[in-house]
Amino acid sequence: MITHDLQSAMSDVINGLKLIEIDELSGENQIHYDRACSASDTLQRMLAVLFDNLKGEKNDLATEIRAFELAKFVSDIQRRWHSRASAKQIEFKITSAPNLPEKIQIDRTALERILSNILENAIKFCDEGLVQLDIGINLDENLMFVVRDNGPGFSKEALNLLYEYKGRPENSAKSGTGLGLHIVKRLVDQLDGTIDVFNQTTGAFVTVEIPYSSWRVSEQSSKIPDDEFDLSGLRILLAEDNQTSQMVLRKQIEGFGAIPTLVDNGLDALRQLETEDFDAALMDIEMPVMSGLDTIMQLRKRDDIKGAIPIIAVSAYVMPGDREKIMLGGADHIVTKPVTDAAAFRATIGATIAAKSDENQRRFATQKISREPLIDQDIYTALESSVGREDMHELLSKILIDLKSVAGALKKFVAAMDVAGVRAQTHVLVSVAGAIGAKSVQKSAESLNISANHEEINQVREYYLECATGLTKLIVEVDHLKQQNAFISS
Repeated sequence: MITHDLQSAMSDVINGLKLIEIDELSGENQIHYDRACSASDTLQRMLAVLFDNLKGEKNDLATEIRAFELAKFVSDIQRRWHSRASAKQIEFKITSAPNLPEKIQIDRTALERILSNILENAIKFCDEGLVQLDIGINLDENLMFVVRDNGPGFSKEALNLLYEYKGRPENSAKSGTGLGLHIVKRLVDQLDGTIDVFNQTTGAFVTVEIPYSSWRVSEQSSKIPDDEFDLSGLRILLAEDNQTSQMVLRKQIEGFGAIPTLVDNGLDALRQLETEDFDAALMDIEMPVMSGLDTIMQLRKRDDIKGAIPIIAVSAYVMPGDREKIMLGGADHIVTKPVTDAAAFRATIGATIAAKSDENQRRFATQKISREPLIDQDIYTALESSVGREDMHELLSKILIDLKSVAGALKKFVAAMDVAGVRAQTHVLVSVAGAIGAKSVQKSAESLNISANHEEINQVREYYLECATGLTKLIVEVDHLKQQNAFISS
């Protein structure tokens, strides 16, 4: 669970930063803001690698590598390290060759860690002048990263211990652990690259060369343009209980042109899906009242089109056991929070909807879904005849008030597992549903009442879901009948 809590906390930091109105910040504070954003994004990716190691991955590289824009990557490096250099009153500069590729496909976290360790050393040992990062590409199409500074350079002792674990001279002028270049060498080796460290009269030079085979963009990635998936006008249900994550995800979804509907627990997600049509659902896993996993599993029990809605789990879980449970529970895809790559997020939503739509079209092409009417027409007609059409409107209004009251009370009592309260409310619901002819709701209320009487907690939860779903539909139906009755009477 600590992995989930760490990811959730990191998600709040990143999402909170995204909600800051940067136009209102002073120039200096905008620099600090940029640095915090860049560092938090890097930390999030490093946490993912750390958790991969905890689950048994033995190297420092991430398991999923996507193509990303090199210019944006360079901009992030500039944002993060400019303020660090400014704090020491030295200049930080990046130069990029004009022939650089637009995108590269490499483990971004590894590349960030390589450059961060080198730049941190350069800024630490440089007390005046300039730290510069030059990025280029040679004739073999290998990427070149050269960091140079105006510091004192590496001592002879330091050069002898350069890549060793805690390889640090005893009388070093600056504090540190001696791990930086040891980490860099491991990561460069895993990328099949090379590193060269030497001194010149102007200070230290560190050159990292990444071969073309390690950064080239695969054909599959190059075939997917950023705008391939148009989500304009699509309705997306977002089930998320964290308000910061709600706001950030809502803004992202709206930015894709889609229309989000927000709920903060799994039960409300089920009720929303029952009464409205959506193109996809984004489901947090850890939510109150009913978890996202339980919600997904309940949906997949249905044998109709609503039960086959495309579902993307948006979760801080990263361990393989958690992922396996979520996928086996019925999710179509998992996105790890916080969602920092908007383009990849949009592509994931679009691809999931497209794939699921094709699957559902095949599955339901010849299937005719017939449902028993929610309200028995004979019972309803008899009720209307006994009270008269004019008084029926008032009766329907009272029934609607009772149903809404029961729905709210049941939700509260089940959440607190107050079986006495559940018994009282289901007793009312059995009477009201029976009077209007809602046999299925009446039956589920009776089952829930019996479970509450016997204090069968698991059964109470199970029957409550069935009862609450039917009750939500009944409220919509009674409201419709009330409006219809008012129109006929007028």
